[in-house]
Amino acid sequence: MIADQLRNLGVKEGDHLNVKVSLKSIGLVKGGARTVIDALLQVVGTTGTIFTDAFISAYPLPLNAVDRTKVAKADSKSYAGALANEMIKHPMAFRSPHPIQKFVGIGFLAQELTSGHTIESPAYELLGKLADRGGRNLKIGDNVKVPGVGTTHVAIERLGVILNHPPRGVMYETPDGKVELFEVFWSGGCSHAWLKYYPAYEEIGAILGSGAIGMAPAMLTDMACTLDWELQKIKEDPKSLLCGRETCKTCALYWSFSHKNRIRWMYHRLISLISGKHSCGNVPK
Repeated sequence: MIADQLRNLGVKEGDHLNVKVSLKSIGLVKGGARTVIDALLQVVGTTGTIFTDAFISAYPLPLNAVDRTKVAKADSKSYAGALANEMIKHPMAFRSPHPIQKFVGIGFLAQELTSGHTIESPAYELLGKLADRGGRNLKIGDNVKVPGVGTTHVAIERLGVILNHPPRGVMYETPDGKVELFEVFWSGGCSHAWLKYYPAYEEIGAILGSGAIGMAPAMLTDMACTLDWELQKIKEDPKSLLCGRETCKTCALYWSFSHKNRIRWMYHRLISLISGKHSCGNVPK
């Protein structure tokens, strides 16, 4: 059934997919994440590939004594969810050696793209290379649980837009078995702001299909198309990366073009806490 729904959405043999999934949103699936993976591989076939982010958590610097014991390794569990961790265990999977922003892939391009995503690589450039190879972003879940279309981070990196978030890092195991500190050096962003881009994606024809997988809303997008538009939009209007919520710490304080008025942010944050309506933007992990 999942395979049929994927085909109805527009997924086809030979597709190279960046898969972003809220497994719980699909509903009760016999076999869980492995069943979803098998369905994806069945549809894309031997000439296709599936990727997903399998990132490792980073921690505030300087690391405290507890966080220094959390060493990132090749097989470390990801915070990215059930699908990512099931893909890591798959016998045909390849995982990028980047210390934190690890991607995992299965299929035709998996070894090629993950092996090139190393400690020196821009954090999200694997997705840029996937876009260049005709990749598609498959989003299964609503915009809150599964934000974005997979290319906004790439556009931010390529344009050099700066998010001065508090420093974070993690201890990681090098290929020769040493344990060293790796510090985050890339900008993240606020996913609430990216929701403003969806009407434009539809207008330019970047949305290739929409529907449902199980009980979850699903959308298939052309990564090259969304990336080209985002590069142009963010270059012309960097402030489009601001969500507009005064309670968002990321947008209020950390971008190079944020208002950086901490008292103003704290005031709105306090009012939101009193009213019971509070939320904050995403800071990269």
